[in-house]
This record gives sequence, C-alpha cells and structure tokens, in this order.
Amino acid sequence: MRYLIVTDDWNEKIGGAVCLHKLCHIINELGGSAYIIKSIDQPDLLKRGFLKALSDFSRYKIRLACVKKLKTNPDFNTPIYMHNVKDLQNDGWVVIYPEVVYGNPLRAKNVVRWFLHNPTFHTGVFSYSSNDVAVRFNTAIKPINIFGLKPYDKFLKVVDYPLSLYNMSGIMNERTGSAYCIRKGLGKKIIHDLSDSILIDNLSHDDVAKVFKKTKVFYSYDTYTAYSLFAILCGCKSVVIPDKNVGINDWYPDERDRFGIYYGDDYFGQDIPNTELAIKRVYDEVAASEASVASFIEFSSEYFN
Repeated sequence: MRYLIVTDDWNEKIGGAVCLHKLCHIINELGGSAYIIKSIDQPDLLKRGFLKALSDFSRYKIRLACVKKLKTNPDFNTPIYMHNVKDLQNDGWVVIYPEVVYGNPLRAKNVVRWFLHNPTFHTGVFSYSSNDVAVRFNTAIKPINIFGLKPYDKFLKVVDYPLSLYNMSGIMNERTGSAYCIRKGLGKKIIHDLSDSILIDNLSHDDVAKVFKKTKVFYSYDTYTAYSLFAILCGCKSVVIPDKNVGINDWYPDERDRFGIYYGDDYFGQDIPNTELAIKRVYDEVAASEASVASFIEFSSEYFN
C-alpha cells in the first residue's frame, strides 16, 4: 500500500504541517511508501463553488506549479508526488487528507481523514464520502460519530518536538515577565498584563526557547498547541486560557494530556500540575510516534484491501 499525504509547505511553527510531513517521513523510514502533495487553497475554491473546484483539480492545473513550490524539511524523507493523479483511483493508494480539506478533490478511491483538530474548526465546512476512514490525533478531538465514516479505534499521534532546544539548559537564574501566544485563539480577550510580555507567534523555535528560559509564565490563548508543553520543558509555568464554555474535562478528557498545564487565568489558586509527569509524557510521545504509525499502516492496509 502506498500513501499520499495532502499538506501545506513545511513550517516548523505550524503544528499541522509538522505532523503531516512527519507522518510521511515515518512511513518511509518504516519501509513503507509515502509521498506528499500540495494542498489546494480550500477557501478560495469553495468561494468559486465545489464543482468548479473539482473541475480545476481534475485538470490539475496547479500540479506542476505546486509541487515545485512545496517546501520540505531537508532532514525528512518526504518525496513529492509527481505522478498522474488518476493513479490514485487504484486500490494500491491511500490518500490522507487533514480535516481542513473539503471533499475528495483528488478523487482517490481510498481516503483517510486525519483529524488534527475538530472538523469545521478552521473552515466551517466539512465534506466526506462513505467508507472514508476517520482517524483522530488525540483525545482533544471529539469522537467522530458521522454516518458513513469508518472510525479508527486508536489515535494517530505523530509529533516532532525540538527537544534539543526546549530543555533546562541555559535557563536564567532569575526569571522576569511573561510570554504569550494567540495563534488559534485569535479574537479572545487578552487577560494578562502585557507590560512585560513577549508575543511568540512569529518567532523561530530557537528564539521561543530563549524566551521560555527567561520568563516566569507562558499564557496560551490557543488551547491546543505544543508550545504549552515546550514552556514546561524550559521551566516556565504554562497557562492555557480556556475557550468559552469549555470545562477542563471537555478540553482534554484524558488527564494525562493536561499534566503540567494550568487551565484558566487564576493559576495561583490551582494545585500544582504534574510537571515531571508532563515532561516524561513528552519524551514518551516522541518515542511512541513510530509505533503509532506502524499500527495505522497495519490497519489501513487490511481495511483497504
């Protein structure tokens, strides 16, 4: 079985792109066969109508232009798909779409929907076909109980944490101020003091690590970002500002996913999180990524055969 993963350019600051490129890399490192292909501009195509979108993609006007522009990680084994898209209608291919892709623009016969976030969160729309496989990233993704979708009973959690940067090496003896990110929390009211606070949204991992190693607290207005864990690795208190009407158990049903993170702005009134367990879990997840992918390969090969 060969896999084609629909993704945007490699960008170390965008978790979805990191996961998709890493998935391709691991499949190949495990001896499988995987490729990546550029995702189409869904919002633009949807504005022009879904039928027009299919027409554009069936002619695949953007194929050569997009594959040339698709940025990859030079340290990853992520070959770009350069073959005829009609081949994807054969039994030997599985196309993996992230949840932001509407429908099946590649007209693939075998389709996996990898939910890196809850469906409709980013685009407001979601379309699928009968017998598509629904795969969740972790417990933050609500169970996908949609008629016609085949649920995968495990999680496909693939991570690529830059642990050589996020650690306790070179931390400041006296910490000052705070750091914060907005990211997917755009529109939320800012509740912390900005007078001595550093926005990390556009910083590289190297620069973010330096910030975490000198600040006291990290506030994340994005409730689902690995930066909340990266702060912990650098000895910085990690606080997540909740979404409206989302309780702590709704945020992450599995307590282990909440280790080390304060949920809510009144973190001084909360019990100290299990920081050491959080750090251990980070390293465990890195080590477990290959096993997670291996299980997915076994399942998808059996299901689509």
